[in-house]
Amino acid sequence: RDPWMPHAAAIAGAKQGPEFVTGLLSRRMPSDSLSLAGLRSMANLLVRHYAATGKANEVVALVLAAPKSPTPAFALAMVDAIAPAPPAPRPGQPQRSGPPRQMGGWPENAPPALTAEQKTALRTAANDASAELKEALGRVAVRWGMPDLFGPQ
Repeated sequence: RDPWMPHAAAIAGAKQGPEFVTGLLSRRMPSDSLSLAGLRSMANLLVRHYAATGKANEVVALVLAAPKSPTPAFALAMVDAIAPAPPAPRPGQPQRSGPPRQMGGWPENAPPALTAEQKTALRTAANDASAELKEALGRVAVRWGMPDLFGPQ
């Protein structure tokens, strides 16, 4: 119930490298909402850290692991960290004009240099993704400047 535990776990996990997150993605997570919320928060913080570095190989490995996760909410939180969804408009608040502001994730205007093998693997992995995860992958593709990376959305 400590709201800082996801931050502490993310700090400890960052020292372990992206393999820590891919290992977590392969495990079934607790189903209670409080534990899952903390794990999602930790995953989001960790992947935002990895994405902000712009290291394509590490982030590609994380994206490839997401569709295989037995806990879809955890996988979605991880992919959302690479290219966050724009915040939903709040009732009664004026709408901003212009493109939505991006919050963290992969550096804007810095497309990764992906190999042909990585592109093929990413496209194949997206075939196994849920509709919600495919939408998040579409945001990643746009952020990377490769809107057709995962095929038609």
